[in-house]
Amino acid sequence: MNAALGYLARNAAELNIEPDAIVLAGDSAGAQIASLVALITTDPSYARQMGISPSLKPERLAAILLLSGGFDIESVDLEGDFGWFLKTVLWAYSGTRDFMNDDRFRLISVTHYVTSAFPPAFISSGNGDPLTPQAMALARKLEALGVTVDSLFFPADYTPPLPHEYQFNLDIPAGQEALERTLAFIGVIVQPKQDNYQPP
Repeated sequence: MNAALGYLARNAAELNIEPDAIVLAGDSAGAQIASLVALITTDPSYARQMGISPSLKPERLAAILLLSGGFDIESVDLEGDFGWFLKTVLWAYSGTRDFMNDDRFRLISVTHYVTSAFPPAFISSGNGDPLTPQAMALARKLEALGVTVDSLFFPADYTPPLPHEYQFNLDIPAGQEALERTLAFIGVIVQPKQDNYQPP
């Protein structure tokens, strides 16, 4: 993803894109990866720890959309009904069976590393999604740091419960609301930069 951003930045004129208003977006594991890239882009110390040189200048990263993502490995319930599945996935993802004690792998817990330089963020997750507490914790942390955050969460008793990746179901009011809020957020954050854009 970092390499792809570098390609976009280097070839912005040819691709006819606005290189100073890049928006990262991700769903589920994609949200986790997008948050990592945003952190690598905006925090030189974190980038060094990850061993990745950012391809994008931080001022070019206008915003980030984080939907149904996981952002804190330490809060994953490895003993619940899906514990066996999560252990298998995280073992495969990390490359080590003892992933919880791997200092390098723990760097994926972006909530512990975000700074005030993190880009403006739209964060959402359904009330029936086991990852929602992680999304809510990230939103609170970013707000405390003074980062612009727009979050969409639902009451615990919202019925029917909104599952992982609820936002893809545009046949339900919650999915429609997520789409409308996402577009409104992008419009507010990105439009000022686009207004100053001079096409090649």
